[in-house]
Amino acid sequence: MSLVRRDRRGTQAIEFALVLPLMLALIAGTTDFAFYFMRDSTFRNAVHLAVRTASATAATDDAEAAFVAALGPRVTAEGFDVATLTTTATQSGTAGDRFLEVSASLPWGGLSGLVPHPDTLAVSLRIRMEDQEVIDTGG
Repeated sequence: MSLVRRDRRGTQAIEFALVLPLMLALIAGTTDFAFYFMRDSTFRNAVHLAVRTASATAATDDAEAAFVAALGPRVTAEGFDVATLTTTATQSGTAGDRFLEVSASLPWGGLSGLVPHPDTLAVSLRIRMEDQEVIDTGG
């Protein structure tokens, strides 16, 4: 009984060539997915800090303008393009029970395009206003 031994030279290179595109797609997709969530979290944090700043304005001040003024530098500091930023801010309620509702969005293109994700980074928040009116306690 004679066993013919086959030449196995080059099989590892062929296996590597077959697996490499799948591994690269997996790595690129994971990187794209992680980068999206990092940028989304960064954008949400910037909007949250800006709306907190705006909610601490005095009752006589314009909270909507304070939100836009606070958001611009924060977004720029995080590396986003302010020119593509879309914001809305509305104030509702009465004195002592006022709310500031804001929404902000930025277009998002992604890195590799291998992972489907939203085309925009968007945040909507509602926060109670901190009325900083001067109250005379008689003292």
